[in-house]
Amino acid sequence: MIKAENITKVYKLYDKPSNRLKELVLKKPYHKKFTALKDISFYIDEGKTIGLIGENGAGKSTLLKIFARVLTPTYGNIEIKGRVASLLELGAGFHPEFSGIENIYFYGSLLGFSRDEIKNKIDEIIDFSELEDFIHMPVKTYSSGMHMRLAFSIAMSVDPDVLIIDEALSVGDLHFQKKGTDRLLEFKRNGKTIIFCSHSMYHINLLSDRVIWLKNGAIEKIGEPFDVTSAFESYQRSKDNEVLKRKDKHAYPSLPVYVGNIDILNGNEIKSGDTLRIKISVKAIKDLEYGLAVSLRRNDHVVILTAGSFYDNLKPFNGDKEVILEYPAIPLLAGAYYFVVYLMDSNLMNIYQDKFSPEFRVLKHSIEPGLCYLKHNWIVN
Repeated sequence: MIKAENITKVYKLYDKPSNRLKELVLKKPYHKKFTALKDISFYIDEGKTIGLIGENGAGKSTLLKIFARVLTPTYGNIEIKGRVASLLELGAGFHPEFSGIENIYFYGSLLGFSRDEIKNKIDEIIDFSELEDFIHMPVKTYSSGMHMRLAFSIAMSVDPDVLIIDEALSVGDLHFQKKGTDRLLEFKRNGKTIIFCSHSMYHINLLSDRVIWLKNGAIEKIGEPFDVTSAFESYQRSKDNEVLKRKDKHAYPSLPVYVGNIDILNGNEIKSGDTLRIKISVKAIKDLEYGLAVSLRRNDHVVILTAGSFYDNLKPFNGDKEVILEYPAIPLLAGAYYFVVYLMDSNLMNIYQDKFSPEFRVLKHSIEPGLCYLKHNWIVN
């Protein structure tokens, strides 16, 4: 359905507009080159969904615009079979002075649909967008969420073969986000092809058959959703850790007590049901009492549970210590996790330091979604 071969996009950047004219007249370059995409190649089978992830500026929107034929690649070729509808930049394709209903016809025509096709769908579009009270008002009076609701409703109602979406699922209230996700799932079940980008790893994992991680304009990783999103989240957290390490390095001399090493004694891979053990080394510069709190988190920063030496009625610590915290038969499901260790004074008022542990992974052994396994019984009458 969609095929990309060696897609490269290079922009010419000029320091000032007059340099464009100088370049034309003098036949000398007065620009800098910026490569937004580098040698991108992949394919999407009919009826499959590809999710794009990456940091801001990684090239996701540029790639989607090339597939939507808004941009042309500098090098390389694309092939797309079937009718294409796209949801790209917010409000693109809308005329601000036109009413909502006028823009339905206007935007629909830009997507390549006839007036009769749109007329047959007009009630469905208005109903899905839930903009009945505003449909005759100029769209310049619409909020950003209303813009996207209208654009999304048009694109989904004209029944394209290929749908291209740039961050549309994150706009609007929770009710419309669910409604839009349900429509996309229906679209997917009907064998349509979808390519979309999102910063929501939940939506990426829910909707995608494969995921592409773009980094600095190139494909960093492509594969199963869970594997690629976990790798991306690990990369994001490693960047956070580097910042924290630099801060810690400068903070040590001024701290009365600090966390030295944090070690996951199981290594970097465990199985659900194993006893998880973490060792924390504390160095005391001054003679004072302190305590520890330990927060277990998934790699997307969701807090799973917290343990505190004070909360568990341990006496305050004093001096250098090595503390081992055990979690027997840990019920975590597959994913990447880490700990945050907080070093606090005896009054629980001041946090001397918070430090991240190395990451560890719980191996995948089933298709069950969620954070953890809880023992349960089924009672069927």
